[in-house]
Amino acid sequence: MKRSLILALSFLGMAAQGSPVQAQEKEAEPEEYLLLQSIGQGEQMRNRTLWVKTSPKGAEVLGEFDHPLMAAGKTLYALQSETAQYKSYDRDVLIVGVDDDGNLKKPYPLDDHSYQRAFLKDVSAKNAAIWSSPAAPFSTDPKAKPEERCGEYSSRTTVSGFAGPYLSLQLCEKEDHCNPDILFNCRGVFFNLESGKAIELNGIKQFAIPTPKELNNLDWRDKADPIEKGEEITPEIWRSHYGAKGLEVTLLLSRSAMEMESDAEWSLWKATTEFPQKQLPKDLAQYKDLPKALAQFASSGQAKLIGFSKVQKSEAVDRYLNVHVKPAKPVK
Repeated sequence: MKRSLILALSFLGMAAQGSPVQAQEKEAEPEEYLLLQSIGQGEQMRNRTLWVKTSPKGAEVLGEFDHPLMAAGKTLYALQSETAQYKSYDRDVLIVGVDDDGNLKKPYPLDDHSYQRAFLKDVSAKNAAIWSSPAAPFSTDPKAKPEERCGEYSSRTTVSGFAGPYLSLQLCEKEDHCNPDILFNCRGVFFNLESGKAIELNGIKQFAIPTPKELNNLDWRDKADPIEKGEEITPEIWRSHYGAKGLEVTLLLSRSAMEMESDAEWSLWKATTEFPQKQLPKDLAQYKDLPKALAQFASSGQAKLIGFSKVQKSEAVDRYLNVHVKPAKPVK
């Protein structure tokens, strides 16, 4: 495979004393990593994965993948989007085409629509999906009420956190059922990739929750009212990135809000804020340090390093990597 972009790294330290054979024995073996990055902000944010080979001489970028790709042992997991189809009535059908009893005045055609549906797949085995985002929530029953077959739907899934085997996904759905309100809601989906199983957020030990005083000092998006005693604060997802101090983790919190005060980036009826974890949760703490050969990739340029995994080679792993890799491109 043709090697692409080479990133030079300084090799610090004096050469080991002794014979050339002894020095060669002490030289570290080359290692390969998958670096999961996020690029851009808001709805323009996208994920990509760099395939990197490291040695004492530096780090070589072997290529990139345009989707999140994560290794857990000799298993490769890919978060992929696939185009799905659904049929629904146009909004005007319920405005002008329904009688007082809610029946269609005449046969109206269903419009064809498409959206992106996400799948988390074990791509090193039988390409089996261990999770998929919901299908468009429109009835396929011809006898269903018009409002159950009317509107538009879209969804978007991105990686918000990744450390060791722990993965945090953010799933956002937008639903228009031809009602006055267009629903917009996000939620978290969590995994332990070592087991290949979905887990709850509290399946990761020792996330810190802010005190009442800290809650009021946090920057609640679009909502300035003080926290009321007994008000429910909900942990939604965790986010990660590797910076100068290694792994940094924040917990996204939400509270109920009126529609005009809500956080349009998360939910129609919630306001959110981020709470940085001063101490890493117990299950994530062991993944705090980034290998020195990868330090240059931590929050460099326009790409944020969410997490990394070490590649353990096998025939299936090699096949996927070499078939799907693309030349690495600079981030604009």
